[in-house]
Amino acid sequence: MGNPESLAGIMVFLMAIQGVDAAGGPEQSFVTSTLIPTLISVFVIVGVSLSSQYSSLAAAIATAPTGTPLSIYVFMQQQAPAQKNAALRLYTLNIIKGVLATLTFAITAHLAARADLGALRVVVLGYAGWFVAWSLLSRV
Repeated sequence: MGNPESLAGIMVFLMAIQGVDAAGGPEQSFVTSTLIPTLISVFVIVGVSLSSQYSSLAAAIATAPTGTPLSIYVFMQQQAPAQKNAALRLYTLNIIKGVLATLTFAITAHLAARADLGALRVVVLGYAGWFVAWSLLSRV
C-alpha cells in the first residue's frame, strides 16, 4: 500500500475535483469552476481549427452547446439551496435571450458576407446585430 501522505494527497485532489471540502460540504472548486470550462473551450477552438477544411463540421463544433451546460453548472454551484429553482428558471430564460441574440449575430454576419463586405466588416456588423438584439431582449 502507499504511504498515508500520498493517499491523503490523492483524497484531497479527488475531493477538489468533485467540489467537496475536507468536512464533506460543497466547495467552490477551482477545477470545476475554472479549469474544466477553460479546457473544454480550448478543445472547441482546437476542434474548429482542425476541422476548418470542412466548413459545416467547423460550424457545428463552434456552435455546439458546450459552454451553456458548463455555465449552468457553475452558476448553480453558487446559488443558495432554497433559491436554486427560481435562479435556474431565470438563468435559462437569459440563455434563450442570449441564443436569440447570437442567432441575430449569425444572420447579420451572413447578410454582410453575402454583400462581400470582407471578414472584418462581417464580424463588426455581426456584433452590432448582436448588441441591438441583446439590448431589446434584455428589456423583456
